[in-house]
Amino acid sequence: MIYYDNAATTSLLPEVRDAMIDTIDQYYGNPSSIHRPGREARVLIEEARKQIAHQFNITPAELFFMSSATEAIATVLNSCLRDLTIKNIITSKLEHPAVSRNLALLQKVHHFNIHYVAHDAYGHISMEDLEQQTMQHPEALVVLMHANNETGTLLPLKKVKNICTNAGALFLCDTVQTIGKFFINLDEGPDFATCSAHKLYGPKGVGFLYKRNNIDIKPLIEGGKQERTMRSGTENIYGITGMKTAIEIACKDNETVNKQISSLRTGLINGLTFIIPEARIIGSTQHTLGNIINMAFPLDIAGDMLQQRLDMNGVAVSGGSACSSGTNEKSDVAKALGVRDNEINIRFSLGRLNTAEELDRFLEIFAKTIAK
Repeated sequence: MIYYDNAATTSLLPEVRDAMIDTIDQYYGNPSSIHRPGREARVLIEEARKQIAHQFNITPAELFFMSSATEAIATVLNSCLRDLTIKNIITSKLEHPAVSRNLALLQKVHHFNIHYVAHDAYGHISMEDLEQQTMQHPEALVVLMHANNETGTLLPLKKVKNICTNAGALFLCDTVQTIGKFFINLDEGPDFATCSAHKLYGPKGVGFLYKRNNIDIKPLIEGGKQERTMRSGTENIYGITGMKTAIEIACKDNETVNKQISSLRTGLINGLTFIIPEARIIGSTQHTLGNIINMAFPLDIAGDMLQQRLDMNGVAVSGGSACSSGTNEKSDVAKALGVRDNEINIRFSLGRLNTAEELDRFLEIFAKTIAK
């Protein structure tokens, strides 16, 4: 199987698996217990918290372990609306469903306004419109993702943070796709940021929330008051160990990996446009996360079942459209960025385990697949 769906999830690195197995073998105590096995588990968690915080230039007190970025996002949204009585949320129509669907649900419970900031045809958020909207709605919550999960288009974190600070707004940033890809100084960035370990070769079921120290929000899950009351429930010590190891590896060699992926990206785009000259990139080609390439292909050449046919030929990719009851339904992002009715778009997301030899084999498979 050629796996080009690393933006959806990644495989577990051997070093991560080994670290988790060692933890399973050695640590079994409940971190909330005061006996020795419990204390040992607590030390393990706090050491992981300290090491992860160091990678992003934040304090350990600002880092909270959770089950996923989705839970972290839900925690911030619920608390800001319920406890901080935020009345205006400024976001975009390009956000992950963890944001858009939560907002739609919360709007039925809380009385708040959603304002959508403008973007261009490549998915770049308009800084001018964002500045105007934050001035019109001061003390709002701005919710924008660092890199779009379908196109890779990047958000200028510092510019957004400065705009929010000037207007007294809070800034929640979904950093799921960018954590570990390059250095992110969270201390100079958003007020809230999120991570899911399985996006950077760690385990599923664990992530973190970064919350700036001077902001007081309440938990989404109440119970035993773990994570300094921010997230109740016995901590996933094996998952936390795996996430810490994955982040350490990613931050140590991300420059080398990025160069490797950049070369693969160029080869992939050149190869696909050679096979189908009418193919075009959806999203930005410059200010973008290097491993995500979203391309639109004419339906009369590629066919509406391209993703499924590639899967049958041993290639895993994601589609910007889903076949349901014989009809194609494009994603909100694809619609917003102008994918046409006579096109099908496919997301190819590369990773550290992909190779040049694999790319050559993929291009052969792709050419044969559309020829059928």
